Amino acid sequence: MQELSPIESSSFKSLNKVITWFITLRWIACVGVALVLAIAHFLFALRLQYRFLSITTTVLVLLNISHSFYFYIYKKQYLQRREIHQFFQIQIIGDYIVLILLVYFSGFMENPLIFFFVFHIIITSFLFTSRIVTLYTTFLILVITGISILQYIQIVPVYPLFTNCSNMAGVVRFVQTAGFSGLLIITAYLTTSIINRIDARGKQFEVELNKYKSLDKIKSNFILQVTHEIRGPLAAISGFHEMILRGITGKIEDHTREIITKADRRTDNLLIIIGEMIDFAYMKSSDDSKFITKEMYVRKIISENISNVTTRAEQEGVHLSVACPRHLKIKTNSDLMNIILGNLLFNAIKYTEAGGNVSLIASEKGHEVHFVVEDTGIGICDDEIEKVFDEFYRSRRARVLEKMEQVSGYR
Repeated sequence: MQELSPIESSSFKSLNKVITWFITLRWIACVGVALVLAIAHFLFALRLQYRFLSITTTVLVLLNISHSFYFYIYKKQYLQRREIHQFFQIQIIGDYIVLILLVYFSGFMENPLIFFFVFHIIITSFLFTSRIVTLYTTFLILVITGISILQYIQIVPVYPLFTNCSNMAGVVRFVQTAGFSGLLIITAYLTTSIINRIDARGKQFEVELNKYKSLDKIKSNFILQVTHEIRGPLAAISGFHEMILRGITGKIEDHTREIITKADRRTDNLLIIIGEMIDFAYMKSSDDSKFITKEMYVRKIISENISNVTTRAEQEGVHLSVACPRHLKIKTNSDLMNIILGNLLFNAIKYTEAGGNVSLIASEKGHEVHFVVEDTGIGICDDEIEKVFDEFYRSRRARVLEKMEQVSGYR
C-alpha cells in the first residue's frame, strides 16, 4: 500500500491554515533578520558581509511577497491537494537556500542561526513522508559538509563571526559540522518515528471506530426490525380495546370498562415508546446521503406535527398554541423534522399537567430558522440539561412521574 504523507491525509482547510502560518512566520523572520543586522552593525560593530546579507534578506522578502500574492490574491487562500504539496516544497526549498546563504555570510558554523535548520527539519517531518525528509536531511548535510571542506582547503572564503581563520579553526569547524550533522540526523529520525507511530495509532483508532459504527448500525437495524414486528400486535390490541370500550362486542360493566381503559392507556404508552425507538433506529441506521433535503414552508411542517398530537393534547387537557410566519421557509428533510418536532411536542404534552399550555414558536434569525417549544410542565433540572441529548436518558422528574403513572395504572 502506498504511503500517504501528512499532506495527503489531512484536510484542505487545516493545511491552508498552515500555509498562512508559514507566510506569517516568514514575515517575522524577515523583520528579525533586518533587526539583527542593524544591531550587529550599529551596536556591536561586527565585521559582517552586510552587502551579501542585505541582498539575501531582500531575496527572502521578495520570495515571501510572491508567496503571499499567489496564496492570498491569486488562489484566494484555497489550494487543491497537488497544489498544496508543490507549494510547500517550493517554500521549504527556498527557505533552506536563503538560510544557508545567511549563515554562510555570517560565520557559518559559528552562527547560532544555523540551529534553525533543526526547526526546518521538524516542520518538514510533519508535512512530508519519511523518504522526503531523508532526502532533505541528506541534502542539507552534504551542503554543510561541502562548504566546510571548501573553506578548509581555501577554495571558498571564510566569513568569521568571532574566531580567526586558521588551521585550528578549520579543525574546530569540522568537529562542529560533524556534531551538527549528527544532530540533524537524530532530529529527523526521532521526529519521523514519532509521527509514524502517531499515524499508526490513528489508523488503528480509525479501524476500531469503523467496527464500532458497523456494530452500532447492526444494533439499530435490529431494533428497527424488532420494533416493527412488535408494533403490529400492539396496535391490534389497542384496536380491540377501542372496540370493547365502544360497546361493539356488547355491554360491559363499569368496573370492566375502568380496567380496559387503564390497559388501553398502557398499550398506547407502549406504542408511543416503540414509535420513539423506531425513529431513533431509523436515524441511526440510515446514511446522511439518504436524507434528501428540499425547501419547505415551515407552517406546513408544523401543521402536520400539531395534527398528530392534537388528540393526545385533548386527552391530557393541555392547550396547544402555534406562532409561525406564513412566508417562512426552510431547506430540510421532512422525515427528520417530523421526528424532531414530533418528539419535542409529545414530551411537552406528556410532562404537562391538565390545564397547562404547550406552545411552538418558529422565527427567522438571520439565515437560520429557530424552533422553540415551551410548556408549563415539570421542567428539567439545571444539572441535567447537558444530558438531554444522551441516548435513552430520562430526567429524575420524568422517572418519578412515570413510576406514579404505572402505580395508578395498575390499581
